[in-house]
Amino acid sequence: MFNQSEIINALTKVLESKTFSKSTTTNVLLKLLVESTIEGHTITAYTVGLELFGKRYDPKKSDVNIRVNISHLRKRLKRYYEEEGVYDPIVISIKPGQYNTTFSAREEKKNNSLKRKKIVGFIFSFVVFTAVAFFLLKPSNKVWKPMFDNGFETTLYLGDVFGYSGSTIFNNTGWHRDSKINSVEAFLEHTKKNPERFESLIPSEFSYIVFENAFNIKPFTQFFTKNNYNFSIRPISNFKTRSIKDRNTIYAGPLFTQSSFNELFNDFSYNVSLEVKKEESNHYSFNYTNEEGENKIIKINSRDSEGEYAIASGFNGPNNSRHYIFFSNHGMGLTSVIEYFTDIDSVQEFSDAYLSASNEFIAIFFVKGKDRTSLSMELVFFDDNK
Repeated sequence: MFNQSEIINALTKVLESKTFSKSTTTNVLLKLLVESTIEGHTITAYTVGLELFGKRYDPKKSDVNIRVNISHLRKRLKRYYEEEGVYDPIVISIKPGQYNTTFSAREEKKNNSLKRKKIVGFIFSFVVFTAVAFFLLKPSNKVWKPMFDNGFETTLYLGDVFGYSGSTIFNNTGWHRDSKINSVEAFLEHTKKNPERFESLIPSEFSYIVFENAFNIKPFTQFFTKNNYNFSIRPISNFKTRSIKDRNTIYAGPLFTQSSFNELFNDFSYNVSLEVKKEESNHYSFNYTNEEGENKIIKINSRDSEGEYAIASGFNGPNNSRHYIFFSNHGMGLTSVIEYFTDIDSVQEFSDAYLSASNEFIAIFFVKGKDRTSLSMELVFFDDNK
């Protein structure tokens, strides 16, 4: 049994470690759970929610996030005790389905000190040799390295589709989709023009996921698994701009939905901008100034029988966070740039060719293909966001 002082010292060591030092939410959560356990308080999702979200806490909306945060905390503790805290005498853990923490002594094997020294020496030599070989033989690419190294949790946000509920032609209530209405603001703008006709319609509480997401999840999963990197997946409708301060984000979706990432792109980029043309059925234009000082425009929505434009970008955010935005309006272009930036060889080539001066980038590709299958990609614009 450990006294309170010993447990607080163990907690402090964990919170000050590299594994935890940059994860604000996880630190607050672990400190709350350990201190509440020491003081004998009953810990519930409600008490955790009030601590993490304050007045913004809504049990219906936030309890799922609480469970996700607890899960991330368990994984981070496991990683800490397997790496930095491998010799810590006290192990802090959280059993599945519980919020209270437990404290246990690390088991020490007897009569094997010499054998363990030899094993540790061999492992140390192997790790050093492997690390040296890795850095000498395989240069790290600047596309994903900032995200892998900063210690933040990462969420992949996928584009979903806005819709609304109301009467159907069969006198039932159903979900509706209009390609020109992609936000609550746009919905209200249309309904105000004819309130008597649309008074029975309301913005839907959920969104349908576009089919391209099924193709885009796989390359991300394969690439991050190879790099032993964990990430979560959520629809864009769950994204809150404030989250960019304490996590990495990746957005992969269409431009026309006019999500928060459309605005973030313009906030992060210094030299280029995306502009929506409502009078042209919500078509987007990509505006920039060339080396001769001339204003240039690329109409992102434009598409011919051969292909379409797709945008890939990487930005550094607040608190050393990292953010990636992948755009197109038709699944073929989006899938192509994602496959390109999750392929070890192609992403390394891109890093070597374009990211020597900066790890930030904005790249536009023209993707050619047929039947939603890409056959070739051409880089038509690049900016290092300096």
